[in-house]
Amino acid sequence: MKIELTQGSIIADIRSEKYDNLRCKGIIISARCDFAQDKIKQFHYLSAMDIKDWIFEELYCTIVEECIKSEKGQIRKCAEKYRLDFNTLESFGYEKMKEVLKYHLSGKELTSAVESCEKCERNEKLLVVKDRKKQREFLGNKACKKNLISKVNALLCSTYPKFAFIPQRGYMNSESLIQGLVVDLQDIHQIDMKFKKGLLNSEYDYQLIKDEELRKELNGYFFFENEDDFIIIEGVVQSPWIEYILQMFAHSFTRISVDNASQDEIEKFCNEFLEEEADEVHITGKECD
Repeated sequence: MKIELTQGSIIADIRSEKYDNLRCKGIIISARCDFAQDKIKQFHYLSAMDIKDWIFEELYCTIVEECIKSEKGQIRKCAEKYRLDFNTLESFGYEKMKEVLKYHLSGKELTSAVESCEKCERNEKLLVVKDRKKQREFLGNKACKKNLISKVNALLCSTYPKFAFIPQRGYMNSESLIQGLVVDLQDIHQIDMKFKKGLLNSEYDYQLIKDEELRKELNGYFFFENEDDFIIIEGVVQSPWIEYILQMFAHSFTRISVDNASQDEIEKFCNEFLEEEADEVHITGKECD
C-alpha cells in the first residue's frame, strides 16, 4: 500500500480530549494542494472511531439521558396537575421529591410518579458506567434497542447531528455498508507539518525513538507511551466519501447553534393551544366544519 499524507489520509491512534483513553483515528481534511505545495504550517484532521466504539461512547449516554428525560416528563405532568412547581420539586432530590408527591398524590398517579423517580435515580447512576458489558445489557432492553436502531439508522442516513459515517468500502477492501468509521464533525485537531516526513517514512516507532522530548511531544498528539506504540498512516478515505465528509463538516461547523424547545414544552404548548381553541368555541358558540 502506498503511504500518503493528504486529504482523506487516516492516522491511527490519535488522542482526543473529548474521548479520553480511546484510540481514535484522524481523518485529514486539509486541502490536497496545501500538502503538495507545502503551503501550510499545520494540517487539520477530525477524530473518528469504529461504529461500535461510537455506540458506547456517544449513543449509550444519549439514550440513558433520553430515558431520564422521559421519566421526568411523567413526573412533571403529575406535579403540574396538582399545581406543584416541577423545577422546585426537582431541586429537592429524589427522596424528598417522593415525600412531597406522596403528600399530594394517591393511587395509580402516585405509584407511577414514584416509579418514575426511582427509574431516574437508577438511570443517573448508569451515566457513569464504563463497563461495556453493562452498557450493552442496558441498550439491549426492548425500549432502548428500538431507540438504538433508530439512531444508528439516522447516522447511516446522514441525519444524526454532528457526526458522519464512512463505511469500510470507502477506505479499505470491503463491501460492508454498516461496519466503518464514525467521524465527529466538531472534534477538530491540528498538528505541525514538521511531522510530515516522519509520518510518511513510518519513523515513529517507540522502540526506535530514544529522544524523550520527541516522545513526549508525540504523546501529546498520539498514543505514544508504550513499547508497542507505533504511529502509522493506515489508509485513505476515497472519493466520494471524503467529499461527503468535507460537505458534512462544513455544514456542521458553520451552522449557528440555537436552543430548541423540549418535547415536554412543545406538548404543553399544543395542549394549551387546543384549550384556548376550545374556550373560543365555547364563548362564540361556533364550531369548525
